[in-house]
Amino acid sequence: MEQRCCTRRFKAFILLMLAGIALTNCGQRKPAGVAQDVTVADTVNFDVFKDEINRIIANSPRELEIINFVNEMGSSYIFDLTLPLTEAEKFETQNEIALAWGAYTADLVYANTYNRYDIVPYVSDILNQLSQRLGVQDQFPKTVRLLERMSANENKSDSLSYYLNQVLTTSRQELESGEIPEVYALFSIGAGVESLYLLSQLTSYAKENQKMLAYLSERRDLGKSIFRLTEILASDETVKPYYEKIDRLNKYFESHPDFGEKELSEITFLIMEVRSQILSL
Repeated sequence: MEQRCCTRRFKAFILLMLAGIALTNCGQRKPAGVAQDVTVADTVNFDVFKDEINRIIANSPRELEIINFVNEMGSSYIFDLTLPLTEAEKFETQNEIALAWGAYTADLVYANTYNRYDIVPYVSDILNQLSQRLGVQDQFPKTVRLLERMSANENKSDSLSYYLNQVLTTSRQELESGEIPEVYALFSIGAGVESLYLLSQLTSYAKENQKMLAYLSERRDLGKSIFRLTEILASDETVKPYYEKIDRLNKYFESHPDFGEKELSEITFLIMEVRSQILSL
């Protein structure tokens, strides 16, 4: 009798041990082909936040909406404002690449909206390279194929515009239904910060900027979305360094319902700080 009890206890112990291993492995989804090992996916399983992440992003202003607005206001295209293409090589971890991927997507929308087809293929090529290096490109195969086509269409403006619209739609659909919510969140943070940066900079340059000031003030909704996504990811050690700055940016938006020139100067500085932090500029 005693031997059978010991045997049952031993079997129960083994089952518990195997269950623990399974739960641990569930949160360790390492991407293939990424140089660094320190990633969101290595430390926390964010699958439980997938629906919330998707909901936040679905209700956030898109980069295309923001860039279309500044174009309608008559703002000029300024290439020097965008993330330098030469910076792409320095992004190595999954976090860094996902944030940069989002930022370069906003820059691609910016160039395309202003019909800068001398620049669009180069930015799309950078995005294609980053998507390959992200290590989880199997989660968005249609997006990868579209980016490859954009890179190969240097002088066909109609095709480039078509493919860009497809990329914007397809990438979000694939990321929303995929198994990498943390990457989707980081992508959206990068795109949101870059969009706010372009908007604030172009508002600063504009001579008649009252409408742009009002619109920038209204983008507190995007500031809130960026903060909420960062808050979800903040348990990861690699996200903590820029959580505080994004929190400060969000609080500034919340505490200033109307923007004048003083607020424009202050919010522009805060946005630049966040951008520099997340993209290591």
